Amino acid sequence: AEQAETLLEDMITKGITPTVNTYNQVINCYKVHGEFDRALMLLKKMHSSNVSPDIGTYNAIITTCKQKEKDSSKSLKVLDLLNEMKTKG
Repeated sequence: AEQAETLLEDMITKGITPTVNTYNQVINCYKVHGEFDRALMLLKKMHSSNVSPDIGTYNAIITTCKQKEKDSSKSLKVLDLLNEMKTKG
């Protein structure tokens, strides 16, 4: 996950605009390692970079949440994500 994140940052530094697929690949790396909070941070970065997440983005983040121990705060964040998906289509 660290290497994928570093590659993403290098792209941005070099002026290459990451696509939703680029972000999704990094989020999938987080999913493999169960790094839910980092996946959420990257989702926020996508929003601030005007990159619209797609169903793959949300699916990967929600799957990441369920890989870790039960945590009610994470469950609430997942509900927020589901609401965001509804409102943004």
